[in-house]
Amino acid sequence: NCLFYVSPLLDEWAEKLPAKSFIRLIDLLPEENILYYDEEHISGHIHSKECEHHSGDIDPHFWTDPLTVKAMLTKLVDTICALDPNNSKTYKENAANFEKQLDSLHIQVELMLKNVIGENIFLFHPSFRYMLKRYNLNYAGAIELSPGKEASPRYLADLIEKIKSSGTKAIFSEPQLPDKPAKVISEAADLNIFILDPNGGIDGRNSYRDLILYNARTLKQALEN
Repeated sequence: NCLFYVSPLLDEWAEKLPAKSFIRLIDLLPEENILYYDEEHISGHIHSKECEHHSGDIDPHFWTDPLTVKAMLTKLVDTICALDPNNSKTYKENAANFEKQLDSLHIQVELMLKNVIGENIFLFHPSFRYMLKRYNLNYAGAIELSPGKEASPRYLADLIEKIKSSGTKAIFSEPQLPDKPAKVISEAADLNIFILDPNGGIDGRNSYRDLILYNARTLKQALEN
């Protein structure tokens, strides 16, 4: 059996599971589609010292951009077909259908966000940089560079000043992370908080399409005011 997982930067625990082989989805991305962290970012998903990552590490949150997902499909299908050649035809047909769905989804999101191009975005955690880059939104900073790694008072004070001077229209948090830091900053900067969700898995966000559209609608609602 084979286990597919995103990246050791997110799913290091997966490598301890009893699978015969492991496929990292991040390794299937073409180099031109990969984003790298340009600021220190020590992953809160990983607790071992040797797995800390910094400026220059790969940002593993590629699924927030439909066209980056599309870019990995060829290698993904080739990999699956090599593991199960008897069902290659089905895998290739499914991939072709999914590719069309991703193109349609991209067009829908692009139209939805066309009026907010260039807006400055401050995230709770830098997990939407692929989506922001694709749709020409400016990632301006994060409240926590690592989920669960509390920012220092000095960092928060500097961030508040940066937020105030940026002209941004909202602060974004995530449902999987504590909301207290975002509330403190939103009150200090006099901005509303909106929720972006990188993971889904709840009503209204169970499918990939629904998750991406939810986040696009949230960005539109937050920035078009």
